[in-house]
Amino acid sequence: MDTAIPRRSFLKLALAAAVPLVEGRASADGRRDRPILVIGAGVAGLAAASRLHAAGRCVVVLEARDRIGGRVWTDRSMGFPMEMGATWIEGARGNPITAIARQHGLRTHVGTLDEEAAFDHDGRRLAGAEIAELEEAQEELTDAVEAFAERQPADVSIGDGVRRVLDGARLSPRDRRAVDWMMSSIEVEASGSVDTMSTWCADEDDAFPGDDLVIQDGYDRIPAALATGLDVRLGQRVLRIEHGAEGVLVITDRGEFNGEAAIVTLPLGVLQSGAVQFAPALPRRKRAAIRRLGMGVVNKVVMKFPRAFAEGDPLVLAYMSSIRGEFPEFLNLMHHPDAPILVGFVAADMAKRLEQRTDREIVDRALAVVRRMYGRAVPDPSDVRVTRWGSDPFSCGAYSYTPAGAGMEDYDELARPVGDRLLFAGEATNRRYPATVHGAYLSGVREADRVLDM
Repeated sequence: MDTAIPRRSFLKLALAAAVPLVEGRASADGRRDRPILVIGAGVAGLAAASRLHAAGRCVVVLEARDRIGGRVWTDRSMGFPMEMGATWIEGARGNPITAIARQHGLRTHVGTLDEEAAFDHDGRRLAGAEIAELEEAQEELTDAVEAFAERQPADVSIGDGVRRVLDGARLSPRDRRAVDWMMSSIEVEASGSVDTMSTWCADEDDAFPGDDLVIQDGYDRIPAALATGLDVRLGQRVLRIEHGAEGVLVITDRGEFNGEAAIVTLPLGVLQSGAVQFAPALPRRKRAAIRRLGMGVVNKVVMKFPRAFAEGDPLVLAYMSSIRGEFPEFLNLMHHPDAPILVGFVAADMAKRLEQRTDREIVDRALAVVRRMYGRAVPDPSDVRVTRWGSDPFSCGAYSYTPAGAGMEDYDELARPVGDRLLFAGEATNRRYPATVHGAYLSGVREADRVLDM
């Protein structure tokens, strides 16, 4: 039964309560308190640990990677801070990540995403009037799909809604490419496939107002600031978490850690993979919520060129491929003279398929698109980086999304503690701000406060 603890596990928990496997802090009466164990040194885990540490609690953070930050990952090997995971502080006003950046003197600048250059499949640059027409068509299609979905007795995917709305419409090849580009852009933003993504939940989350900000010295400065003074154990891949009224026992590939409680910040994809066992098993309702929610994939292909060739264009470059999902967006960083870089984005099903290819094959495909846009004279890149978040065993995806048939209440269920000793944080536990760094941060603070209120 789910509520039973095997006798071996119970005895280990009981013994560990008497002889801690991780030495805690001495309390006023001379005994040693067991630590709070935080699973994962991403932003959620570090936020929880930092808050507990500031309140005087003993905390140990267990992280499988050889670095902190989780899906916040800044690569500096190209001579320029390049975000391989999270890129923006999304909405600066009131955002707790903005406050942390300012508190630690981190330099930021506005990432202007409102303007874009757009190219058709053959590389023809769209005129401003054509871009405006596409934007208007996208708004009309979005409104029509939302109206259609509201009339349905059950949730439908965005892809199904688009097909139903356009059923019978006589679309030109260009119109079809435009629709595919719209769908691919949604996938880059939301990480999941439009063929599974919920229409009913598409706009149910909240956002902070204000500009989106880029941290000039690298987003990884945020987890580094949160980790100050913490006991973080890297290279600790958690295999099993045993929990009960006496506490928790976390078993990694390097040892065992006993704690008063555990805050689990494993990404949704890792929970879905079953790579970490829970004893007793998680409640049925929580397991069902884990299954229903989606973990999407967004990957980046970073190409550094020996010379700039698009420095006069906006930050965002849109590409309407004849192949759905083929690099619908590029981030144009060529205004940095010492780092002429283009970052290609690919998401959802296309991203998963490309992860089966070699880095060289993926870069060649992205470069072929760039040469359609800017001509055959575009040089070979001098350096490249390719992300593979879907096959990363410590994330199993980029971030969560809501498929048709799931609901925002599934985020609440994932956040629900199991008893008093097993708590959960992470972006996929934050109903208001899922799929964001600030959502992860706020979830960690929420669970730390829950521990302090026990």
